[in-house]
Amino acid sequence: MRAIYSAFIACALTAACSSQPNPPQDRGLFTPLNRGGDLKLFEYQLRIALPPVKPIRHTVDPNRPQKRPPSDDELLKQAQRMLRNDSRLQAYCPYGYITLEQYAVLNALKIRGECRYQAPQEES
Repeated sequence: MRAIYSAFIACALTAACSSQPNPPQDRGLFTPLNRGGDLKLFEYQLRIALPPVKPIRHTVDPNRPQKRPPSDDELLKQAQRMLRNDSRLQAYCPYGYITLEQYAVLNALKIRGECRYQAPQEES
C-alpha cells in the first residue's frame, strides 16, 4: 500500500512540474497621471511588432496572395478594445474615460485619456 501511495505522489509531482504555466496575457503599459485639482489622466502604450524586413531583391509572386499588414487605424481600434477591457483602467476610471489623443509611433500605439468624473447620463 505504501508503494502505491509513493508512486501516486511521484506521478502527481512529475505532472505538476512538467506542466507549463499559462503565458501572461499581452497587456499594454498603463500609466496613471494624477495632476493637481483631482484631474485624472492616463497614458496607455501597447507595443507592436514591426513587419519583417524583406531583402531588396524580393519579388512579388502574382499568383500568391499577399498578406497586408494591419493599418494604423485597425491597430488603434484593437488597442482601444484592449484598453476598455483592462482591469487597471476600470479601477482607475470607474465611470469610463474620454480619449484625448491616440497615435501610432515607430513600434507602439499610444492612447492618452481623461477619466469621466460621473456616470454618463442615460438618454430618454
